[in-house]
Amino acid sequence: MSEDQFPPGPPTCPPPAEQPPSQPPAQVAPTPPQAPPVSSLVQTKTGTPLWKIIVGIVVGLGVVAGLWMLSIGVLVGIVAAMADERETMGHHVLRDGDRNQVVAVFAVTDMIDEESAAEFSMFRKHVEDVDRIKAVVVRVDSGGGGVSASDRIYRMVKSIRTKLDKPVLVSMGSVAASGGYYVAAGADVIYAEPNTVTGSIGVISVWPVFKGLMDKYGVEIVTIRSDPSRRWKAAANFWEAPDERIRNNVREKLDAIHANFEGVVRSERGSKLLTRETKVEAADANGNPIVVTETEPLNGQVYLADEAKRFGLIDRVGYLADAADEAAAMAGLDKPKVVVYYRRPTLRETIGFQGNAVQIDAKLLYKLTTPRILMLWKAQ
Repeated sequence: MSEDQFPPGPPTCPPPAEQPPSQPPAQVAPTPPQAPPVSSLVQTKTGTPLWKIIVGIVVGLGVVAGLWMLSIGVLVGIVAAMADERETMGHHVLRDGDRNQVVAVFAVTDMIDEESAAEFSMFRKHVEDVDRIKAVVVRVDSGGGGVSASDRIYRMVKSIRTKLDKPVLVSMGSVAASGGYYVAAGADVIYAEPNTVTGSIGVISVWPVFKGLMDKYGVEIVTIRSDPSRRWKAAANFWEAPDERIRNNVREKLDAIHANFEGVVRSERGSKLLTRETKVEAADANGNPIVVTETEPLNGQVYLADEAKRFGLIDRVGYLADAADEAAAMAGLDKPKVVVYYRRPTLRETIGFQGNAVQIDAKLLYKLTTPRILMLWKAQ
């Protein structure tokens, strides 16, 4: 077989081409920052529209500003009210009627002191200023108190009757004794409830003496007086037992005030007042028994309504409604409106602001440590 006759052999692969040596990959230049699309400007990272954020901020600032302005307004109002402290009269209607036919009721209760007199002075001024008030009923429920305060209220009660020319009646509550009766004496007519305790026409001065207690605990209170006042300055105090000279001096003052009290009762009650002399056993300054003459009912004794009426201390036995009815009749009112007046609490009292506690304590200490002369009935 010729060479041309042999079948061809398997194809041969060409040798692989020689590869060039490897090169490091080419560095690609970073893409420069591109401006965000316009639509992204109104989106936050969380996807909240910016306009909502702006509106929220504006609303929030408005609320804060409003609250701030309200707070400032309230603060200014409080400061102004505290600085002014004008006290106005509050009231409530006890019985409805013609608004131009008012019977005004005002209560004098508890311990009669300077605050009581100041409150009644407000009421008296209100009665003077308000023409539709045609008559007054003073509701007295007090065992008395300070001599000066009781006298001031009595004179204001009388001035409503005499200077303002308006009928004034008194309605006594559970007790209207001593200074409470002094106040009532200025009225045209006095009512007492059946169980009212009244009378106690007299004056007392009471103060404790702590000398024995201080001696027991080894405490000495030193009082030094100026020479010209050595005999009388601080003659009555808590730290020294009063001698007979001091007791007699205080008693003279009490007798003088009692005489004034008795003079008021005799003058105001006039021929209505009935008295009787009684002799009673008593003790002198040394404790020796003596017999003294007393004038009843001006001797400090207390009475219930029926007996008080027999002596002429009161005019009628009845209640507040009865006194209001007679007051309306005396003023010629056919449709009376009965209105109870009272001092409206100040803003300080309403919000519980009590002021300087040190001043309050000092005032209380003064009251507790100063001997006082009182028109006061105290049940034993």
